[in-house]
Amino acid sequence: MPNYSGMWSMEQQFQAIGSGTWPAPQVEIEYLVVAGGGGGGFDAGGGGGAGGLLTGSTFIDPGTAYTVTVGAGGTGSAGSQGTAGGNSSFGSLFTAIGGGYGGDGINTAGSPTGGNGGSGGGGCGDNPNSVVYPGGSGVSGQGFGGGSGFHSSGSNAGGGGGGGADTSFCLFQLLVC
Repeated sequence: MPNYSGMWSMEQQFQAIGSGTWPAPQVEIEYLVVAGGGGGGFDAGGGGGAGGLLTGSTFIDPGTAYTVTVGAGGTGSAGSQGTAGGNSSFGSLFTAIGGGYGGDGINTAGSPTGGNGGSGGGGCGDNPNSVVYPGGSGVSGQGFGGGSGFHSSGSNAGGGGGGGADTSFCLFQLLVC
């Protein structure tokens, strides 16, 4: 049977019904994809950024298998910057980017700036040169940038990690309408 698309003639409809090849309509779903958050840095290092966040609705084909990947959270460090969070995805349709790592603290081997990610990790504020390091960048539409570290005579603090994107979507919801 030929593969018809668009508007079908009566003959095409009868042939499709008779052969059992009537196409299944697409199904609308609402989705929420959240990536793993980044790990924090060492010794006045920055906080890890939130994992990227994607929400919305789309149409999918019923009977099609979609691989779902849930990104792991990054780990905090006991001597360097943290690690980035893992990406989360729904098939090849959507990928949320893992959160950026928190920048490394005082005089250690890691990066003092926050890592880029779904939301950026915070920068280091404790270093011998009184330099404040910036947070990493967030992915547009998924999160925000991390905060810069803070340095003052006798007071140092790492910047906070960036937060996830603002949404009114209910958490952990995947509905077939």
